[in-house]
Amino acid sequence: MSVLNILIVCEEEEFSSLIRSKLPEEHKVTVVSKKDVGPEIDRISPDLVFVIEEDDAKGIEIIQTIQAEYEATYLIYFSHNQDFVALRDVIRAGANDYFVLPEELDIFAQKFSSIAETAVSQSDDGGVKAFRRGKGKVYSFFSGKGGSGTTLMSLSFAQTLKLESTANVLFIDLNLQYGGAETFLGIESHRSLADLIPVMNELNEMHIRNALEFEKHSRLELLLSPCDAEAAEEMNEVFISKLIRTCRRFYDFVIIDLPHSMNVNTYTAIEESDKIYYVLTLDTPSFKLFQRIEELFQRLTVQTEDRLEFIVNKVNKDNEIKPVDLKSLVNFPVALEVRKDIKGVQSAVNVGEPMHKSVDDKKLPLPAKDLRKWIRAFLK
Repeated sequence: MSVLNILIVCEEEEFSSLIRSKLPEEHKVTVVSKKDVGPEIDRISPDLVFVIEEDDAKGIEIIQTIQAEYEATYLIYFSHNQDFVALRDVIRAGANDYFVLPEELDIFAQKFSSIAETAVSQSDDGGVKAFRRGKGKVYSFFSGKGGSGTTLMSLSFAQTLKLESTANVLFIDLNLQYGGAETFLGIESHRSLADLIPVMNELNEMHIRNALEFEKHSRLELLLSPCDAEAAEEMNEVFISKLIRTCRRFYDFVIIDLPHSMNVNTYTAIEESDKIYYVLTLDTPSFKLFQRIEELFQRLTVQTEDRLEFIVNKVNKDNEIKPVDLKSLVNFPVALEVRKDIKGVQSAVNVGEPMHKSVDDKKLPLPAKDLRKWIRAFLK
C-alpha cells in the first residue's frame, strides 16, 4: 500500500489518538480543528479525511463545507451516536462511510485497507494526474548561495513540464525586490504580483489570471516579481500564503522561485510547498552553506524528511566534489544531476529565450536534455 496523507478533523485529542492507534504507522497523519480544515486541505492535499464530531448536526455542516469545495475528497465520518437518521444524513451530506465510536473502531481497522485502496483509485486517473480542486502540487526551488542557478532551474522545470504534459502549470517569481525570471524569457512585464495586493482579501482565479504574463513558445503562465522594494514590503506572509493556496486550487503544478535569503515570506512559501528542490553546486562553499541552512530548517521546525531533494547543478569533470561523494556528505536524496554547458546556456540567456522551446527541439543544451529526461520519467 502506498503512503497516504490523512487529515483528521477533531477537537478532542482523546478521540483523534484513538483513531491514530488503528492506522498503519507508515501513513502521514495530520490533526486539525474544524476552523483550520480548509487551509490544511489546501496545504497537504489529503487522500483521506476523517471527521470526528460529538454533535452530528455540526458534523454534517463540516462534511458539507468540505465536499462543496473538494468534491472528490474521500471522507469518513466518526459519530458518537447510534442514530440511524443522523447517519443517513451524514451520507447524504457527502461522507463515503461512517463508524460509531467506540463500538465500531475495530471494524474500521479491519476495513481500512479496502478504504485506502478505494480512495487512491478514486483520486488517480493514469498519465498526467487529473488533479481535483485543491489538489495541485507546489514545488519550491531554493538555494542559500547566489549563482547556483535556482532561477534558471525553476524556470526550465516549469517550461519543460508545460511542454511535455497537458497539465496547467504556473510559475511564480518570489524574488520580489529585483525579480530576474523575466530577463531569462525576454519578457517586458507590464503586470506583476503587485497587481494582486489590492484584492488580497478576496483573491480568486480571475484576479490571478488578470495579473499573468505568458511565455510565447509554450504559453507557460507566470506571476512575475514587481521588482520593487516598496511593493515587496506590502507582500507579507498572509499574502504569500493566500496566493499559494489559491493558485494550487486552479493549477496542477505551481513552481516557485525563491530568493536566497531566508525571511518570513520565504519561510511561508517553503511551509506551503509539497516539495523543496535545493539547488546545489559541487564546491565547498555550497556544502558549508547548506549545513547552515539545514541547521536553520531545524530551528524553524521545517519538515524536510520526504520533502527536500537536491538538484545538483553544473556537473562536470572539473568539479571539486564528485557526485558519487554526495551520499557521504548529505542525508537528502538527489533528484537530478544537471550537466554544465556554459556555451549552450549562455546563448539562450543572452537572447532572452528558454533553453527548451518546443517538444520537437533536437539541439538542446545539456541542462535542458537532463531536465527533459527527468520530467518525462516524473510524469509517467
